[in-house]
Amino acid sequence: MRALNIEHLGSKSGNRVTISQGVVTLIPTPDLTPQALLAAADRQLYRAKEEGRDRVCAIELTQQSECFPLPG
Repeated sequence: MRALNIEHLGSKSGNRVTISQGVVTLIPTPDLTPQALLAAADRQLYRAKEEGRDRVCAIELTQQSECFPLPG
């Protein structure tokens, strides 16, 4: 996406289109709800945006989360 350098007119956060992703991995348990999974992914998405956009933040629900810049 960065290499395409697409202009993002009217954006309040930047002048180019970026991709930010929140990823969750886990071993399913009976008490885990779909809402909890989506909430965890959403937190990682907003963390990616806060840490500079154009990146993926991922968490294994039993471990620490990680962020890394997207290649390109």
